[in-house]
Formats: sequence, structure tokens, C-alpha cells
Amino acid sequence: MRKVSMNHSGWAGDLTPAQRETAFGNGNNQLGLTVLRIPIDENKNNWKREVATAKKAIENGAIVFATPWNPPSDMVETFTLGTNSGTGTTYEAETGTTLTNAREERTNSGYTGTGYVKFQNTTNSAVQFNTILIGSTGTKNVKIRYALPNGTSKLDVYVKG
Repeated sequence: MRKVSMNHSGWAGDLTPAQRETAFGNGNNQLGLTVLRIPIDENKNNWKREVATAKKAIENGAIVFATPWNPPSDMVETFTLGTNSGTGTTYEAETGTTLTNAREERTNSGYTGTGYVKFQNTTNSAVQFNTILIGSTGTKNVKIRYALPNGTSKLDVYVKG
């Protein structure tokens, strides 16, 4: 059975030597904690604050793992195009795109940008976003919003062709 502990010296200071012995020791009146979680501070100069407690935990057989609370600024992915909306960046189909068999319109209400794209043909109509910067490699979430007055529609999404 795992007994888990968390040490966050930024909130309450690091454990004292006596507290470390009580927390990770296996004798009478000791807790025998077996897992220690410590934060990775966004300021690299603060990374040493939990080291003494982590070493004591390891000395007594505990597993120690560190997780970022707030990542260092050089590890943060920043979206630079579009407008911020919720948890990501919004790219409007009528801005910064190449439209094929489509045009920008403003006749109907409810759009969020400068207008909306109206497709002129049922096939081979397209919106191509010319420049989208996503920062780093890896899995990304994409949310697509569009309106259709009636009927059904097929939507294909291509990334890099």
C-alpha cells in the first residue's frame, strides 16, 4: 500500500530534518510515507528548495516525482496569430485565408469575425488557412465551428495537404 505525501516549500517551507524523519521513517511514531510529490517551480532558482526532503524520502525507499506547477516561460506554447478565445486561439475563416468557390458574406447574423464564408458550390469549395503557427510539435486540439441553414453537409479537414 502506497502512502503519498506532497511537499510544497513555496507554500509552507521545506520540512525540517525532524519532520522528514517522522514523515519517511519506518519506526515507531513515524508515518513511513512511500511516495513524495514535489513541484517544479517556474523559476529554476527555486528548484533546490525541496532537494533535502526528496533525498531523505529516497533514502527511506520512497518514490519521488516532480511535476510542474506553472512551467518555465521557455516551456510555454504561445499562439501568436488570431484572437484569444477561451482556451485557445480563434482563426476566422474569412481572414488570412484562400477561398475556393466561396466568398465572405455578412447577410445573416450570428457570426463572430468580420463576416462568414459562404460556399458557392456543393463540391470543391474550400477555405485554406495560409498561416497558422502552433509553436511546438505534438498533439493539438482543433475545434471547428460552422453554421448550416438547413440540410446536411460533409466537412473534410486536411492538415499539411
